[in-house]
Order: sequence, then structure tokens, then C-alpha cells
Amino acid sequence: MKSYGELVVALRATFPGAIIEEEGLASGVVWINIWLGTAFVTIECSPSRGFGVSLVPDGDSGFGGHDRVFNDASEVLAYVAQLLHGMS
Repeated sequence: MKSYGELVVALRATFPGAIIEEEGLASGVVWINIWLGTAFVTIECSPSRGFGVSLVPDGDSGFGGHDRVFNDASEVLAYVAQLLHGMS
């Protein structure tokens, strides 16, 4: 799995109870925001830099940078599943 579109489809299938929103920027970067229960995960999908994933702490309104970066969307899906396991 390489594209953000495939990742979004997989995220929706894996987390059917989650709210998942996409926001595309003129630069080609796409942000995927996922809310599941009290958890909030944000993913930056960059055509040139890959994927950055962040678990945003409860009540935190700012973005402090990525927790992990990946080149493949399959790795992103596995990491997000690990983060969100048991948080629904």
C-alpha cells in the first residue's frame, strides 16, 4: 500500500467507529485526522516525504511534530492500529 487514498480506505475498514477526515493542501500534502473514543491521531501524507503519524494528547490543541515517520502506508496502518488498540 503506497498511497494515502488506499490508507484512508484501510483505516475506515479497520476502524468503522472512528471519525476520519481528510484535508488536502495546495502543496500536495494531505492530513488525515482520526478520532476514536477519546483518542486523536493525525497523519501527514507527503508525496515527497512519506507519512508522519502523531498521537495527540488529550486536550492538546497544538501540533508538536510527528511521533513516527514511515515510507509505506501499510506500516502506518499497523502503527495506528497499535496506538488505537483498546481506545474505542
